[in-house]
Amino acid sequence: MISSFSIYRVEPKDRYGTDTGVDAEGRFYKYWCNHPELGHCLFKAASPDGLTPRERRWDWSEKVAAELGKLLGLPIARTEFAVGYAQELGGYIDGTLSVDYTPMNGQVMSCRRFLSIVDPLYEVESVDGLDAYNVENVLNYLQRHSVGLPLNWYPPLGIENGADVMVGYLLFDALISATDRHDENLELAILEAGYFLCPTFDHGDSLGVKLLAESRANEYRRARRVGAVNMSIVSHPSNLVPQQLELDLWQILAVAQTEPTTVGFIELCGHLDGLNLVDGARAIGEIAEIYRVRAETILTEITAAYLPVKEPIVPDELWAHLYRSTFILRDEHLYLEVEHDYPIERQSVIKLGVEADEVAACVMIQAVMGNAHEEEIELWASRIRGVMVECGEMLLVELQQKSGLNLVDLWLGLLLGDTGCVVSRQLDYEIDFNVDFYDRSGIWIVELAR
Repeated sequence: MISSFSIYRVEPKDRYGTDTGVDAEGRFYKYWCNHPELGHCLFKAASPDGLTPRERRWDWSEKVAAELGKLLGLPIARTEFAVGYAQELGGYIDGTLSVDYTPMNGQVMSCRRFLSIVDPLYEVESVDGLDAYNVENVLNYLQRHSVGLPLNWYPPLGIENGADVMVGYLLFDALISATDRHDENLELAILEAGYFLCPTFDHGDSLGVKLLAESRANEYRRARRVGAVNMSIVSHPSNLVPQQLELDLWQILAVAQTEPTTVGFIELCGHLDGLNLVDGARAIGEIAEIYRVRAETILTEITAAYLPVKEPIVPDELWAHLYRSTFILRDEHLYLEVEHDYPIERQSVIKLGVEADEVAACVMIQAVMGNAHEEEIELWASRIRGVMVECGEMLLVELQQKSGLNLVDLWLGLLLGDTGCVVSRQLDYEIDFNVDFYDRSGIWIVELAR
């Protein structure tokens, strides 16, 4: 019901750009607008002249078709009921808003323009040129130029490209009896990545909208009666009357041709009673063709199941946990003894993993000490003894000043030389164990040993 859908309002300030007004064929009043909620939209009047919506409205068919397409999962332009301002017509009129689907950083072109680019022989201005606009040509060009799926639309399984979706558009047109699929009512989006089919749009001329309400109701009632009769005939063939026999048999055969694997041979032959020789021969030929297709279908399924053309390809990741490979490389022969030709004086007495004897250890220690302490230890020790003889004890700083030695030489003389001195530390009631060893602030005391 119309009351279940929102009705959007288009104010004069929402309208922008060059007014479209009545289109080239003089059928509909329309213009582009920027709606505060829906964004960039095309407003189109509900009736051809915009003034008599009660006599023949097209807005309901536009909206119902859009909702049906959405329920079927088709990429279809969003359509909403609207009331738009039309200054040329003297106020607000009923209509619809079709939300623009032009992609960001892209543009759209009509199928007419697309075909004129890819096919130089497609003459867009001549009537004869429109002969090239047919299902076969359009599908071929869509496939040949790799026209992709509509943007931001997730296809069902098996739908891979724009040509597949185009078939869906045509089936949808047949479902709703749409009669306006000309080459300007099909568009493609153009991006750097290529061509993409646009959502289907403009379905106002559908669902018997051109019929008067009474005629539409009569057609609906007649369709329901025909459907009920056909269902009764299929369910109870014995109810057929002679005048209806031929027509209903051809209908049954037509249905059987679409689903050959589900029909029964005896059931079909039961409908041959009462036919003349010509019609009987024709019916038998069609039944034979149905069973030929049925046999081919069944054999194809059996072949695919038991004799696959190509073995299944399984990714290596699925097999990784099922096998292991072990590789051992014996590398003893890759190593050679290294022959060192070092001078004797550079060869170390102590080698890794070998214990040296005591003699060799003493020789080594003496050599190390001789190299490391070639300083004049005895000279420094004699200076320290000379100063300490005059004064029994003093601070380390005072000893350095009176001996004339630097701090390093002074420490070496005290630690390694024969000075007869004892080095101690003066502690107070606040003991600090983090004092720097080389701190000369007066906490070290040197006194002559007694």
